[in-house]
Amino acid sequence: MAAGLLVVRLTGFTWLDPILALGVAALLGWTGFKLVGSSSQALLDMEDPELLEQILSIVNRIRPVDLIAIHDLKTLRSGRHTHVDIHLVVPEFYTIQHGHELLERVQEQIIEEAALQGEFNTHLDPCQRAWCPQCGVEPCPIRIQPHENNVLLTVAEAVAPGDI
Repeated sequence: MAAGLLVVRLTGFTWLDPILALGVAALLGWTGFKLVGSSSQALLDMEDPELLEQILSIVNRIRPVDLIAIHDLKTLRSGRHTHVDIHLVVPEFYTIQHGHELLERVQEQIIEEAALQGEFNTHLDPCQRAWCPQCGVEPCPIRIQPHENNVLLTVAEAVAPGDI
């Protein structure tokens, strides 16, 4: 504001003051709009698409063959604290111990690579032979369909509720 008055004083163009004031007002309005938008996302418990993409990118890169699918992925940020809730689908013939070890490895890698501070809640789901075509676990004693391809996990599938 003082800079605008100084410019008017030096140039003698009095019409510059209201124009500079409108520019400052527009800048303040835009900044306020962005601030309210980002704050309301947290208040309305909206997903953070960038964080979801980051998590899925990490999972697709580190994904072991026995991590068949992901669903019910949810994230919530509160300041620096991030809460992640995720369901991992593993072969149904795995022991609880084997499934838990897989879950821990994946969880630790996501936390480390995404530099997350907060909590990570994971849940194991058995495949129930629903994902045989995209499951690359061999040999599989319960397979009912042949393995067709390794499908990259997508955000749309990851945030969808589980069908199991």
